[in-house]
Amino acid sequence: MSSKKTNTNVPTGFESLSDIYKLSSLVVDGNIMRVPQNVKAAIIRLQEIARRYRQGLEEVNDAALDVKQEMIIAEPQVYVARTKDVKTEIEYFTAKTFWPLKNGKTKEVKIYLGKATDFNNDTMSIRAKETAKRKMSETLRRRKDAGEI
Repeated sequence: MSSKKTNTNVPTGFESLSDIYKLSSLVVDGNIMRVPQNVKAAIIRLQEIARRYRQGLEEVNDAALDVKQEMIIAEPQVYVARTKDVKTEIEYFTAKTFWPLKNGKTKEVKIYLGKATDFNNDTMSIRAKETAKRKMSETLRRRKDAGEI
């Protein structure tokens, strides 16, 4: 006698309200799950509550996103890279970080740091990292305040 084991790995966190509404067809690890009736009832209840409190939940999501963004502005995680200009053959440094967006995705933000020779051609130098953090923080603040990101 064989019995099929039902996968009950139900997602517990939601990146956005749209994740709650997508629960009617539960997908776990790329597999569409057959949802038992009691789980469907719980999903419907969750969706009804989310609809009822949608504005409040969106405000909470927006406030949480603002906290994440402000933390990144205060202390950005930067990656310094060396790039070579094809036309001039001059090597320069850029820095990038990832900016969280409202839809749960991230945007890559890149900035120019200067010529590689200004930092002794060392992408791991403390001066390059500190300059990258300072410039990135300034850029993120300016672009957020201007509504660009």
